[in-house]
Amino acid sequence: MEAIPLAERDLDTHLMVSQASLALQKFDTAIEALHLARGKAPQNTSIQVQLARAYRASGQPEMAKAVSETILQREPGHRQALILLGTIQIEEENWPASRRTYEELARQDSTNTSFRYALSRVYSSLEMRPEALTQLLAAKMLSPNHHGVLHDLTRLYYELDQLDRAMETATAAVTLYPTSIPIRKRIGEIEFKRKNYAAAAAQYKEVIGLGDESASTWRNIGMCLYFAEDFGGARDALTQSLAKESQDPNTNFYLAMAMVQSDMGDLAIPLLDSTAVHSMGTLLVDAYIQKAVRLDQQRKTADAVKQYALAYQLAPTRHEILYFTASAYDRTGTNRVEARDFFTRFLNSPGTKDETMANYARRRVSILTEEIHFRN
Repeated sequence: MEAIPLAERDLDTHLMVSQASLALQKFDTAIEALHLARGKAPQNTSIQVQLARAYRASGQPEMAKAVSETILQREPGHRQALILLGTIQIEEENWPASRRTYEELARQDSTNTSFRYALSRVYSSLEMRPEALTQLLAAKMLSPNHHGVLHDLTRLYYELDQLDRAMETATAAVTLYPTSIPIRKRIGEIEFKRKNYAAAAAQYKEVIGLGDESASTWRNIGMCLYFAEDFGGARDALTQSLAKESQDPNTNFYLAMAMVQSDMGDLAIPLLDSTAVHSMGTLLVDAYIQKAVRLDQQRKTADAVKQYALAYQLAPTRHEILYFTASAYDRTGTNRVEARDFFTRFLNSPGTKDETMANYARRRVSILTEEIHFRN
């Protein structure tokens, strides 16, 4: 029996072909069948929704969005088209457009947890934290055990610096989901912000036990142990992290600091060099300062001063760098003029200063001035 050409088949056959092709992930065939089905029933919105879904499944979000928008032009409140469109808008990180879409969906069905949850994500991305919190609390009322809601509510409380509420939510969540890596990481963040460094490290160790042995997790353990003054443990954890990601500036910096605290300071300078190469902002400045400290301890004053100069060039408001530079010169016993001038620059710099440092600088300026003029 001769096969009926695809274009001449009836509507039901086209729909059967599309469903079978989607199941086999033959997206081109499914899309072709749905186009033919739409031609036979152009007013059938259900076929257009299936076509939009097929386009999205095939990795053609723009076509899926175009079909969804066509449906919405005809039926502005069409739920499935709005859901599909909102999903694509979130994937594209088009937050203003996704806000409009999910606000409409939440208006249509205020008891839908998924709509509330998605809208909270959109609000968070738009830095609308109070609005995001409102949606998450509503979603939690609807679905008290929803993993994503509990996780995001913990994160949002943390960002709002409501640490007690963040911990309360996270503790309830980890009771429900004891193997949840994201929630345990959130608890680690909360404990770290509370300066409970050993407790934070314990949470990240649980994350390692659950199978996340990423460089960032080992780094977080190392940083927690460093601030807990367990410098040996910090060194071991940060070394594990460095083996997985050799260029991470935080890992290099805190491993250098752990080396210094463990009387292994000679190993710190290469780590600080790597920090300086791969970091920006405060960490970059601190890398130069700490390298200068190490060079100064090695009596390499000229090299130390160069590192302090780089740090001050990057952060001219950090006037303590002038103090450190003056102290480095002062320790030589021969660079009195340079020491006096940098102490004076420190004292004359604007802003509040550490009183102990300021008093010491004043004394040294007086003594150095006398030595320069009367004893030189």
